Amino acid sequence: MNRLVTLVSFVAAIFFVGRIDAQETSVRKLKYNGGELELLVNSATLSQVVAMNNHGSIIGTREISDNKAGVLRSIPFYIGKHGKKDIPTPATFSNLEPIAMSDTEIVIGYATRPPGSKDGSLGGVVWNAKDDAFVILPKAPGDTVNQPQAISADGKRVTGYSTGPDRLRPVLWQWKDDSQTWSVTVLSTEFENNPYLMSGALMISPDGKWIAGSCTEAFLPDGTVDSALYLWTESKPGSWDRKKLSREQLYLRGINDQGEMAGSIRGKTGERQPCYVSPQGEFQILKLLPGDVSGEAKGINNSSMIVGFSDDPLGGDGGPEPCFWSKDKAVHKLAPSDSWYGMIQAINQAGQMAGLLEDAETGGSLAFKTIE
Repeated sequence: MNRLVTLVSFVAAIFFVGRIDAQETSVRKLKYNGGELELLVNSATLSQVVAMNNHGSIIGTREISDNKAGVLRSIPFYIGKHGKKDIPTPATFSNLEPIAMSDTEIVIGYATRPPGSKDGSLGGVVWNAKDDAFVILPKAPGDTVNQPQAISADGKRVTGYSTGPDRLRPVLWQWKDDSQTWSVTVLSTEFENNPYLMSGALMISPDGKWIAGSCTEAFLPDGTVDSALYLWTESKPGSWDRKKLSREQLYLRGINDQGEMAGSIRGKTGERQPCYVSPQGEFQILKLLPGDVSGEAKGINNSSMIVGFSDDPLGGDGGPEPCFWSKDKAVHKLAPSDSWYGMIQAINQAGQMAGLLEDAETGGSLAFKTIE
């Protein structure tokens, strides 16, 4: 794979314990083909935005140098309505990975402990950016580990998966205003074990009315799992009906309030292809930038704009190029110049985009967001 994707994968695998240093961030503004963007200079090696809400608040991860340990530390950060701050790690855990954020500045993520910990090595958490308060999401009955993957715009519904003995199930967490607690509901599936959800993801629309993800359709004789794309809708409060949309296995990364979806599937040669999925389950492979052979769609807004990246053949000298697809599914590159690489990982309803771009000055990669 190219250097940027390798770096992102590397950072996600590093766990650190200890005090987080104060965040130092400056902003460098750059022109690009659609207007102006802000590069967030808060790392000499790698910084990225992983999610953005409709107010333009962002969350991400950045590397800092730990001179004492002689390694790079990957730490999560928040920049938004409640200031600029590094996100702390909840008590009893050793690492936190942020995933998504609501318009109410509620952040979801997963926290980890060393393998073998009595309370489980992985747990879903909710962090309030206003007061730095953490809540650990409840486990489904009999399960030991869970992970949130998406949150509604109002911050009251979270989707993800929960695991227990020989099972991995899609779940919905609902915020209860009366008790000020989270409840957990296991969504119906054909089988209890749905391992594809770990990478395929269970997404919820901003209005909280659509839930989608790829779950097990059959266990094949060779031991592999065949998954299909399913959709859940709420027929009455607390009751969710399921229907199969497509036999395609989708790496789902976004669903809008119309039920349109964006993500990627494996092509015939094993390379990921960005795709759009209609509310009826019709798949459309999205065009790549000239000369590229693979890519991913990473998000979609209510105007049907899709964001992601387009990539060169393996072993090439290039890298992933940040791009977006307009409503007519035409592909457009977003970059200050033809030589810049990166990826767009988030889009809000105003059309602002965010992700990471290669920094020509330092040789690293920096988080960015476009200016309204």
